[in-house]
Amino acid sequence: MFEHAKLKIKRANQHIEELRVILNDFLQTDFYRRRVESDKQAGRHTLTFEAQPFPDCIPLIVGDAMHNLRTALDFVAYDIVTLGGGPGDEAKFPIRMEEEDLVTALNGNQGAIQCAGADCITLIYDTIQPYKGGKGESLIALRDLDLADKHLHLIPVLSITGLGGVSGHTASALFLDTTFIAGPDGKLNVTFNSPVFELHDEGKPIFDVLFDKGHVLERQPIVPALQKLSQLVAGCVQAFEQTYLARTPGSGHTPPVAGSHPPTT
Repeated sequence: MFEHAKLKIKRANQHIEELRVILNDFLQTDFYRRRVESDKQAGRHTLTFEAQPFPDCIPLIVGDAMHNLRTALDFVAYDIVTLGGGPGDEAKFPIRMEEEDLVTALNGNQGAIQCAGADCITLIYDTIQPYKGGKGESLIALRDLDLADKHLHLIPVLSITGLGGVSGHTASALFLDTTFIAGPDGKLNVTFNSPVFELHDEGKPIFDVLFDKGHVLERQPIVPALQKLSQLVAGCVQAFEQTYLARTPGSGHTPPVAGSHPPTT
């Protein structure tokens, strides 16, 4: 059951793995620049760090993964509505910001989801809870980021948390394998007050790849966040599958027709 939803999740996982590999390869390159800005007259030396832009394909892959996961849920809605005799073309999996709005969507005339049957409605409201404060609150992020991708790229940001393995010396001190922590703004800017400053080993950055500010998942590591969303959607599909398997014969619900599929979105 729910074959097409499962295929969408599988495709999303392929995108997520592709993203992980591309990011890992990018982060193994010389994608960053370190430099020392010196004011010798003042005896001040500042170690700064800056990163190069991500490959152009990164936001496209993120958007594709999001869209496949969102579509998987809509394919589930199509299946449960058509199995209940409702209009599949109007089916869309309900995700709402407020619990009251979800209740309205499930019980009112906003779409065809109520045709799915009382057990499916109960599953959505009591178990999945796709609203703010519910167990499925993260589905709001999935919905909003999928919509955002239609209008702008989901560009991740490289957040520098520190610079490790730095060695050098000043006029009065030697430092070996030292880690410098970035400030709260994510920028690394370390200043040495000394007439002499030399680096023996410039070290390597400590960083995270995050969703940018202004997005629903802002400041969350991008690959783990996508993996969690995929697991959540897969769990929803499995829950619906178990619900249908629990239905007793003769309940009036028929299995899907072989080869049938929801309309593409």
